[in-house]
Amino acid sequence: MKGKFLLYAQIVLIILLFLFSVPNAIFKSPVISTVFAAGLLLGIWSLYNLGLDTYTPFPEPKKEGKHVQTGAYKYARHPMYTAVIVIGLALFLSSPTLYSAIIYLVLIIILDQKATLEEKYLQNLHPTYKSYAQKTKKFVPYLY
Repeated sequence: MKGKFLLYAQIVLIILLFLFSVPNAIFKSPVISTVFAAGLLLGIWSLYNLGLDTYTPFPEPKKEGKHVQTGAYKYARHPMYTAVIVIGLALFLSSPTLYSAIIYLVLIIILDQKATLEEKYLQNLHPTYKSYAQKTKKFVPYLY
């Protein structure tokens, strides 16, 4: 139940960020468009590494899914969440208001909680996950 709530909250917050954003500003600014493109590329790379047979938007992993530790997952445990955070940053920067800042910060908190819940499931499903988590950062390589 908590997993579904976190996913739905994530979706609502992303929609709100899009509603508060100014799409023209994203593509007029080389910095913001680079951030947006980097997020998209990271998301695509992560999905490619994970594979559609393992991907699920919910924090509960597929029981038949594999534990991926290569590609983007070599550098971060949750690169798809990182991609959402980076894209969200571009959306926020396109129209930096107090409301969009609050939405963006809440999105980061929700993604962090979702990743933490997902990791509990992954540790139970994959015996190698605990040692992988000890040597690989959650979202940002070498930092967090």
